[in-house]
Amino acid sequence: MSAPRSRLPNTHGKPASVSNVSRSKAPSVLHGTAAEVRGQLDDLHSRYGIAEFIIETPALAAAERFASIERLVKERLSLAA
Repeated sequence: MSAPRSRLPNTHGKPASVSNVSRSKAPSVLHGTAAEVRGQLDDLHSRYGIAEFIIETPALAAAERFASIERLVKERLSLAA
């Protein structure tokens, strides 16, 4: 029995092949206030069906990185309220 293959979703919710992924655009940098970054993430989600994002902040100290992520979380929570 072979191991299950991991699947990468494309914009139509169907599995994407490795060749499709390799032709994708290079990652871009999002920047701005928490509300602006949230809007950009929402736009990417709507346009391409992206369900999860990897967030990496340029802050050097751990406390700064945590505060940056915390601002995004608070923005998300304020929209839910």
